[in-house]
Amino acid sequence: MLSFKLCNVKTYAILFAVFLYSFSKPFPSTVSFLELSIFVFLVVFSADGYLRVFLLARPIVSLAFCVTLFIPLFVGLYLGNKPHDVIRDLIPLFYFYLAFVAPNRNEENALIMIRYLPFFLVLCGLVYSLRELLPFYVNGGGRMLVTSDYFIQSPAVLFSAAFLLSTFFRKFSSSEHLQSVLFLLLFLLPVMAFYKGVLRAPLFLSILFPVLYYVYISNKKLIRLLCTSLLIFGFVFVQWGNLISALELFVLKQQNYGSNGKVDELLKVFEIVFSSSDLGAMLFGKGWGGVWYSPAVGLEVRYTHSLFTFMLLKMGLIGVVLFAFLLFSIASKLWKLLFKTDDPYILSIIFSVVPVLIVNIFLESAYKTLDFGVILLLLFTSWSVCEKVRCYAKTQPL
Repeated sequence: MLSFKLCNVKTYAILFAVFLYSFSKPFPSTVSFLELSIFVFLVVFSADGYLRVFLLARPIVSLAFCVTLFIPLFVGLYLGNKPHDVIRDLIPLFYFYLAFVAPNRNEENALIMIRYLPFFLVLCGLVYSLRELLPFYVNGGGRMLVTSDYFIQSPAVLFSAAFLLSTFFRKFSSSEHLQSVLFLLLFLLPVMAFYKGVLRAPLFLSILFPVLYYVYISNKKLIRLLCTSLLIFGFVFVQWGNLISALELFVLKQQNYGSNGKVDELLKVFEIVFSSSDLGAMLFGKGWGGVWYSPAVGLEVRYTHSLFTFMLLKMGLIGVVLFAFLLFSIASKLWKLLFKTDDPYILSIIFSVVPVLIVNIFLESAYKTLDFGVILLLLFTSWSVCEKVRCYAKTQPL
């Protein structure tokens, strides 16, 4: 159980922020008391970390953050970008850097975060799945159209699906069969939301990576792996007709929409940045608050559908360098974690974070959400725990 101590206030603040976020929206259009409460908890959690950044206590992170913050800000102000658009770009920047500027150096706090934060994220993902599915069933079923609130595009939904299925495999491997069934049933909720919303990549990756996780932890348990494979084969055999119908639905979407205009979007961003005779646009981009006509959306928007093109559009070639730095930092943490721990719980976090990173860095625009920043924070905290703590059993939550 959680025991409240003054020294743990920061850790509890981020947990409460994620809990309240479950009842907000990934992209809130207005600021209510709920959003203000989330903001207060985030300030409690991260204020001292951002203060250290501005005091240059961590030179590399301070340099990256200040370049990311100030250069596009000055460019945006110089180009006359609307203040509202500038602010809407800046808020996700602070979400994104939570993992870099607010690492939990206290071992006790880091263990609390590792132990409970995944389940708060799962709660958020389940609530968002319900909020997306309920209007669909209330209206009588049929093909679900994703709501304008983008609940199931939230990284927390994909994380919850991957983590719940990974936890099912973990519990099943340790012969906790009753608990494993509970996690499997909960897993069906976000997966049903992906299926009804015809979200191809999240559905595929939310199943693929937990299966890879199970193979990874079962490399010396071939009999159990074989039995599970037979169960999966039996399920596929029984549900073959339904699976074929689902596959036909996804093939139809692929034929009708292809990559949803994301390749065209990529080419358009390259055209804007590199086909211009303006050296400033090539080096510094359109700045925070810059808008453009996206072929994937058919409207003027502030975002793109990948973190790479977003940073290229907003920051030019400087953004490309920063993107490479951030990607290397994240990939190095994942690589070290994968080979530094044999703890099944930590590994389940890793295999649940990877699909979130793939989808939201390369395929979707949800890198601008709070839960994406929190999932990055979970990854970096897991790395910190594995660096400092050798008794991995202390991280087990259940």
